[in-house]
Amino acid sequence: MLQRIDHLVAPVPSLDAAEAYERLGLALTPRTVHTGRGTANRAAFIGRSAADFVYLELLTVEAPAALPASRAVY
Repeated sequence: MLQRIDHLVAPVPSLDAAEAYERLGLALTPRTVHTGRGTANRAAFIGRSAADFVYLELLTVEAPAALPASRAVY
């Protein structure tokens, strides 16, 4: 049974969209590339401690040709 939600994913066309989230006051992590998966993200962690964190993940497809066949459609 689901006890809690640890994160939400916001698909974005590019990580340039992060600027809008930063204007809302969210502190985002640096860009992280998911090597071999064709995707990259930035995240905003919300909470007082690691045990309480919930995070918003901004996720984009940067290299469609690198997407694994099982993930060709997100």
